[in-house]
Order: sequence, then structure tokens, then C-alpha cells
Amino acid sequence: MDKFEKFNLSTTDGNIVKAPLLLNCYASFECKIYDDKLIDNYNFFIFEIVKAHVATFPKYPKTIHYRGNSHFVESGRNFIIPSAK
Repeated sequence: MDKFEKFNLSTTDGNIVKAPLLLNCYASFECKIYDDKLIDNYNFFIFEIVKAHVATFPKYPKTIHYRGNSHFVESGRNFIIPSAK
């Protein structure tokens, strides 16, 4: 299944890596494999970020994070607590 097509995801080409970047993401990272020695035994590999893309708007985006076992959390309101002087 083409997930980009199925979920109507807009993409653009990366600058360094030949993988698509999602246009509506607040942050995207172009990565290359840095260490793949543990893939066969543990399905574990380490990436090196070679280019970061971060949106400037909105300043505090709403985000949804997967917590495992079908649980998600959505970001809440943002507030500042000034440090004591």
C-alpha cells in the first residue's frame, strides 16, 4: 500500500537524502545509516542526522505522540513560569 497516497500526505524531496519529507510536519530530519552492526540480531540501527528542517510557524504546534499499546497524548496549552531572581 502507498501510505502517502492512502492518507493524502504531501511531500517534497529532501536536500541530501533521496527520501520524501512530509510537508505538514513541524520538524523533519534527513538521516543516513551510521551504524548497522546490530540489525541482524536486534533489528537496531543508528542514524546520523545530516539535515534538519523545522517550521517557523506555528510557534507552539499541537502535537500527538504515540505512547504504545494504542495510547496517544496530545500536547496541551503552553505557559511560562518565570525563574526566581
